[in-house]
Amino acid sequence: MRTRPFLTLPATVLLLGIALIPFCPDSLLGADKPDDATRPLLVLKGHRENVFGIVFSPDGKQLVTVSGDPSIKVWDASSGKTLKTFAEGTNGHKQIILGVAVRPDGGQFLTASADNTLKVWDMPTSNALREIVVAAAPRVVATSADGTRLAAGCADGKLRLWNTADAKLTGEIDIGPSPLTQLAFAANGQTLATLAEDGVLRLINPAGNTLLARFAAHPGLTTGLGFSPGNNALFTTGTDGTLKTWALPSPAAVAIAAESVPFLDTATDGSSYLFTVGKSVRLGSLTKGELRGTYASDVDLTCATASGSVVAAGTTNRDVLLWQAKETKLVGRVPAHNGPVTSVSLNAAGNQLATAGKDGFVRVWALPVAPSTKIDAGGPVTAAFLLPDGKQFFAASSDKNIRLLKSTGGLERQFSGHTAAVRAITLLSDNKTLASAGDEGAIRLWGAKAETVHQVIGHTGPIVTLAPLGDRLLSAGSDGAIKVWSLSATPPPAPLAHPGLVSGLVVLPDGSRFLTGCDDKQVRLWNMTNDKTERLFSGPTLGILSVAANRSGDRIAAGSADKSVHIWETNSGKVVAKIAGLSAAIRAVAFSGDGKRLVAGLADGTLKTYDAATGKEVKTLTAHKGAVNAIAVTSRGDAIVSAGEDGQLLTQPIEGGAATPTKLTGPATAVVLHATGTPHAVAVGKSVQRFGADGKVLPALELGSPVRSLALNADGKRLAVACEDGRVHIEGPDGFEESHPHEAAVVAVAFSTDGKRILSAADKTARHRPLNLAWQTRLGGALRGAQLSPRGDRIAALTATGELHFLNATDGKPLAKQAAHKSGGALVYRSDAAQLATVGDRELKLWDLAKPDAAPKTVALEAAPSLVAYTPDGKRLAVALAGPKASTHRIAILDATEGRVLTTYGDGDSLSDSLSANVLRWGSDNRSLHIAGDDRQFRTIDVNLVAAFPAHPEGVSTVRYLPSGNLVTSGADKTIRLFTTAGKREKDIAKLTDVPPALAASFDGTLVAATVGKKATVWNIADGKEVASFETPTSLGALGFSADKQRLAAAGADGRARVFDLTSKREVQAFLHNGAVTALTWSRSQPTHLFTAGADKQLVLNTVSLTRQTILEKSPRALAVSNSGAFVVVASDDGSARRFNANSGALEKDYPAGDKPLTAVAITRNEATVATASNDGTVTLFGSGDGKRVSAIKFPVAVRAMQFTPDNKGLVVALANGVIEGRDVAYTPGAALPETMGEILQSFAHGTEVRDLAVQGKETTFWTTGSDKSLKAWKLASETPLQSFAHPNSVNAVVYTPDGKRAVTACSDGKMRTFDLTKNTPLKTVEVNNDKDASSVYGVAVNREGSVAACAIQSNGVKLVDLEGGKVLREIKPFDEKTNPKGHRDSVLCVTFSPDGKQIATGGMDQSIKIWNVADGALARELIDPTLKTTAHPGWVYALRWTGDGKHLVAVGAAPKLRGYVSVWEPAAGKRVSGGEVTNGTIYSVTLSPDEKWMAIGTGGTVRSETHQGLLLRIPGR
Repeated sequence: MRTRPFLTLPATVLLLGIALIPFCPDSLLGADKPDDATRPLLVLKGHRENVFGIVFSPDGKQLVTVSGDPSIKVWDASSGKTLKTFAEGTNGHKQIILGVAVRPDGGQFLTASADNTLKVWDMPTSNALREIVVAAAPRVVATSADGTRLAAGCADGKLRLWNTADAKLTGEIDIGPSPLTQLAFAANGQTLATLAEDGVLRLINPAGNTLLARFAAHPGLTTGLGFSPGNNALFTTGTDGTLKTWALPSPAAVAIAAESVPFLDTATDGSSYLFTVGKSVRLGSLTKGELRGTYASDVDLTCATASGSVVAAGTTNRDVLLWQAKETKLVGRVPAHNGPVTSVSLNAAGNQLATAGKDGFVRVWALPVAPSTKIDAGGPVTAAFLLPDGKQFFAASSDKNIRLLKSTGGLERQFSGHTAAVRAITLLSDNKTLASAGDEGAIRLWGAKAETVHQVIGHTGPIVTLAPLGDRLLSAGSDGAIKVWSLSATPPPAPLAHPGLVSGLVVLPDGSRFLTGCDDKQVRLWNMTNDKTERLFSGPTLGILSVAANRSGDRIAAGSADKSVHIWETNSGKVVAKIAGLSAAIRAVAFSGDGKRLVAGLADGTLKTYDAATGKEVKTLTAHKGAVNAIAVTSRGDAIVSAGEDGQLLTQPIEGGAATPTKLTGPATAVVLHATGTPHAVAVGKSVQRFGADGKVLPALELGSPVRSLALNADGKRLAVACEDGRVHIEGPDGFEESHPHEAAVVAVAFSTDGKRILSAADKTARHRPLNLAWQTRLGGALRGAQLSPRGDRIAALTATGELHFLNATDGKPLAKQAAHKSGGALVYRSDAAQLATVGDRELKLWDLAKPDAAPKTVALEAAPSLVAYTPDGKRLAVALAGPKASTHRIAILDATEGRVLTTYGDGDSLSDSLSANVLRWGSDNRSLHIAGDDRQFRTIDVNLVAAFPAHPEGVSTVRYLPSGNLVTSGADKTIRLFTTAGKREKDIAKLTDVPPALAASFDGTLVAATVGKKATVWNIADGKEVASFETPTSLGALGFSADKQRLAAAGADGRARVFDLTSKREVQAFLHNGAVTALTWSRSQPTHLFTAGADKQLVLNTVSLTRQTILEKSPRALAVSNSGAFVVVASDDGSARRFNANSGALEKDYPAGDKPLTAVAITRNEATVATASNDGTVTLFGSGDGKRVSAIKFPVAVRAMQFTPDNKGLVVALANGVIEGRDVAYTPGAALPETMGEILQSFAHGTEVRDLAVQGKETTFWTTGSDKSLKAWKLASETPLQSFAHPNSVNAVVYTPDGKRAVTACSDGKMRTFDLTKNTPLKTVEVNNDKDASSVYGVAVNREGSVAACAIQSNGVKLVDLEGGKVLREIKPFDEKTNPKGHRDSVLCVTFSPDGKQIATGGMDQSIKIWNVADGALARELIDPTLKTTAHPGWVYALRWTGDGKHLVAVGAAPKLRGYVSVWEPAAGKRVSGGEVTNGTIYSVTLSPDEKWMAIGTGGTVRSETHQGLLLRIPGR
């Protein structure tokens, strides 16, 4: 083995020993004369043998020397004080150390040794390795386990992260105003935990600077934080006296929506969560949080609930909306309350919904609700009739039509014919024939083809009621009449056609036949049984104007326009007499009572009598001044009464005599007489003047159309009036009875002899029809409605003035009368006929018909009512009330027993804003309510109300279904109550001090909780006893139980959703919002999943990650987690630290350190030792396993933080005075403590108060935070090398590449080697000496770019090597007289690059110094000392150093007599600046200070050990 040449010196130079003798400056002499510039300013004393290497730290504050002793020393460059010694040992060098190099950043250094190794060491500097200045003072600091990341929590509320390698800022996260108190990285570095003074724990991904989780871990201050090494748990302590274990990874809070969420709940089937946002409900997955559906509405929502099939929501305007869950389709709208809906809840089966409102009521609804339907009825609906099969219904309209519609929509048939709005429709008792009635007072019966089969005008005003009464028909009208009709579905006989206009009509006494006169000049005899003509009577030459028959019916007469009268035998048609040549057309004819006389009235006013047997004129009577229009003969036959165009009514004896005139108001067209012979009625224009039997004038009948004919029935009680408007009016003793329409003016009318039929003539037709009225009763005012009792025995009628009448249904006779209302609205019988409901004014009255003398139950209504209807079972009523706008209505649903309003529909709910109710009908299911009105819509709504009851008089705030089916409620009366669904109040569970804003029941229905102010309280529902209560610093709102009933969550106004443990009765966790928490709910399937929403418009799925809570006896101050994760040590304010099992939470050990509160705790990585620090500055060491006290170290001030070094041998302590110390704490358990226990390893000064400390990964680098806005990195040098690289031979020299990442070594095996110091792996091995004897490489240098290395070779040459490729670039060959006379003549010992890398300087055993060009290897210059003639030095040149500006080159080496020599040159000029000998011995190494004003040299080689020194000299000329 060939090592560096100084190893070949006599053994005497290899002096041993450790004593250092003070250096004498006088021992340094110049070669020619003493050179003051080379006098040492500082002497480094301590090595026992030659100092073969010396190097400045990059900052010039320290020097590192290596020696043959073999040791390494680090010196303070300003004082010469030894800072640290790395002596030989198990991990040190075993032989002389030949070279040393300090990493460019000063953090480490390399040593090369004859023991064939290169070693890497920490640089034990007292200076900060790195300083990071932060915008705001860092308070707490942590490093990742691998040492690559650094985190600090700063005073500005930000968490900042850096790479430790380059101090580059990699992230900045705004944490908030609360200062951070704790930081910790997970072992895998993937999670960073922070704790703040407000108890908030944040988990952060340091790679992406993203927040993974955030929650409050403790309700008060947090004092400790630590990860388990397995990355599966996190431990925290707080001033609430707990040690908590949190599961990892902590599921991130899943942000679901960025909107204001006032309400949250969980679906009853456990599949979904739901929340309200403005006018919509949204459903999401309970497992992943993603949204599943949106349920939109047109109104703001207040609350919601859901099952697997239905979604329900309460609104601000009183409605509850129902959607189909899967299709998000709105299927129902229930008017639940009189005011906003405050709460909704589904029962477990999902078939009932409970709602609560500010109206103080709880209502229970049956589900599913049938969808409300709306069918276009084709026109405004005034009445409706539902067919029994439910598939079709009739709708009457104000557009005069009736439509048969499908219940699903669509017109089947239309019935047209009414001339005014249709107001009533029904089926006759045959359930086939449709009857209708309208505003024109007409009743129509319709055939199968929508044709009118029967029509009668039954009232003089609108008909309001039409109902079957057995085989009859009941009608009631606004004319105050109630009528019963015998109407047949069989059409009346068809009109009897004539070839010309019909002018007259008379019924024969036999009652089966009648006569008509026609302008075709003929008289016809008709048979009413078959409607056939029996005989034609001819003779007149012009049209017939009048006809008559005698009382026996065997003679008939006719007057003609040809001024003739003909008399015929009825049965034979034989002309009995012909009276011709009269002065004018014959307008009227009549037989005397005995049939012997015929009276004729002429158009010129003449009245004549004729012998009926011969036709001879008997007498001319007093004439009229105008045409005679009608003649009537008294029943005795002795007098006639005539009516004329002159407005006179003349009564005179038939045989002649004075006439008694009666002045009329106008021309008279018809007259009928009483049985007494006095006028009964006279038609005058559009009226009928009536007279009593005593001649007294009675009120006239106003018909509105000119009257053409009058007739009386046999008993004289009914008057038939024929009008030009085509109607025949029947007047009875009680007034108008009925009217029959024609298509043209009616010119003649007559009763059948039995009075059951009416005959009439109009245009070219004559007809006979049955009279339909069975009876009628007129009440004292317009009728609002009439109802036939379900038993069919009586009729109830309500007048417009509010009078309630009861009539016998058989004959209409009055039974009773009551003053029901000031103004009437409507009435209806209950199906059992035991109760009658009437509405009027603003009242509903319920009449107990079993107690006719009892006063009705009166219910005040909120608006004027117009309709009322019972359910078929009679339990409920629907009442139509006047709406907020004209022609609109609301529908109130009431309890029929108590009269209590249960709910109301309309006014903006599902029935629309313009609900019009002219029809109100219940379906047979007692739920379906049919409503129709002027808006053309026929609606069916599901009145699915099961129960309604007052729960809290001033408003119900919450209702919740229990699994038992009961309901728990809270309200404005400050109580919590339990009800059955029927409304029975079971108990008051609790009386509160204020109105609870929220109520919750556990999922099993055993517990109930409420919030009042800042307190949440839990009670047993069974006995009402308080189970737990929780006081908080803020007002609380919404709350809920977890599915396992272990926890209660409450929403806080301070932005925290607190989770309380019901067993320990403590707050265990809180989830955070930036603003008040507005709503929360638990998952039914995942007991740790909690959904929360806040004023920050965030809806979040949180996960309770607490797995264990340990209650501590004393308040904890600090926490440390063992390296294995098996236990946790908690330091408390009672002076003791306690060890807890990390898996079970059980107390395992107690470490009593005294009575002073502890401030810090630490555990060695091998878990052998626990250290505690108290506030008096005492650090106590304990055996971890046995808990015995090992030692105590006293510090002058309080300890802020401390951590053990990774090798377990050192303890780094940060003190309150800004000093950081590394103390030796190495010991062997069971053995005597070493003397070094507690000794200072290194000391550092942060400069300001130190707040926190963190050891960087597995290194002995640590970071501190100070109040000076800085983070500083320090290095506690390891006693052992960080890395060792083996070589096959002596390592003679070493150098760093400029980037500090690689080492380049020169080895005695003739090879140069490179190593990757970041990966601790060899890179390249380069053969640089081809000598057979494998000549040693003595020196190596690297250019500033780190691309080329220069090697000094024992075989007198130099080689330049490409560091990247490992190839020799150029060789500077040894001296050869012929080929290379300028080469070195002996071994080259050292080499160095010029600063610009263009030249190298070499020196060696030939005592020369040569400058070579790198580009071509040519000699640029050889430096020669003029005093030496041919060489640069008087001895070997051991080391060269170029100054950074390239102006000077420093060389050191040997001189005769075991002296050293140092010289300074100007290489560009080849001039020696200074030079001289050093008597201490050979100079083996040199280093320049960073400012290049000083040089330090390493000496040795004399017999005196004091010469083994380092000397600090000024560089001449610098």
